[in-house]
Amino acid sequence: MSKAYVCTRRGGPERGAPTDVDRPGAGPGGVLVAVRAAGTPGEAVVEVGG
Repeated sequence: MSKAYVCTRRGGPERGAPTDVDRPGAGPGGVLVAVRAAGTPGEAVVEVGG
């Protein structure tokens, strides 16, 4: 199991929670890429309604 921060509805950071999720796998002929962070500063403003 891996940990993921899961948001189930729009809003600020209080709308999400760390959750145990199954580790993803690559399909046939695919690759699995580790992402440590993603997003843009504008997304944070939109999510909290700014």
